[in-house]
Amino acid sequence: VIHAVSLALWILALFAVYEACRALRLGPLGALAATLFVGLHPVQVEAVTWATGRKDILALGFAALSVIAHLRAERPFDRYRLASLAAFSLAALSKTSALPLPIVLYAAEVLVRGRSFGRAALAVAPSLLVAAGLGALTIAIWSDAEMTRPLEAGPRVRLVLATLTHHLE
Repeated sequence: VIHAVSLALWILALFAVYEACRALRLGPLGALAATLFVGLHPVQVEAVTWATGRKDILALGFAALSVIAHLRAERPFDRYRLASLAAFSLAALSKTSALPLPIVLYAAEVLVRGRSFGRAALAVAPSLLVAAGLGALTIAIWSDAEMTRPLEAGPRVRLVLATLTHHLE
């Protein structure tokens, strides 16, 4: 049952990835190629076959839904923008590797939608604040569990920024 649920979630997540690629204005073949690359990449085997990989499936699906909703939004706090923020929050709570998503959304605002840098920054500000808050919470949990070395305020801010961007490359 665990494997069947993981496979069903994986298929739904891949549909969301395809739709996110289409929302990013990739053609049908480009979106299909990107989706197949994500879905068939060998590193993804664990996500479907092991119960511990469920976090990867959920993070991918919610991140793709966040991209779709974000690119449908027209106003700062319309239902799509709020849905995007909710989906991003769920993705980041599933796995911290989703924390850099606001940077991707910012790039989509500028490069895909042609918005100015300032308007793009306003569009992603709520997601960026959530990412910063969750990054700081992650560092606090790691510090409390003695998974990090004690840091002063300056290095701690750098560590939160590193948490936000460590999967971006």
